[in-house]
Amino acid sequence: MTNLRSHIDPDRSTAPAPTQFKTAQNDHPVRCSVCGETFFVTDQIYQFAKEGIEAGLDNPFQCPACEEESDEYSYDG
Repeated sequence: MTNLRSHIDPDRSTAPAPTQFKTAQNDHPVRCSVCGETFFVTDQIYQFAKEGIEAGLDNPFQCPACEEESDEYSYDG
């Protein structure tokens, strides 16, 4: 794959975003730990959530809307 930029933007994600419907890449259902909605995610995100739960932690997955809201609260101080 060719990188057309002179630098790599660490904030830019190439992974598919979680969706509320099943797709070819997002085929694992996971519930958001904040709002409880079901989202379909990639295998990598699914494994991340699964490992957190199996380790005895709370579900680490947050949907994009809840994650953004959580980020806004953390910046408010």
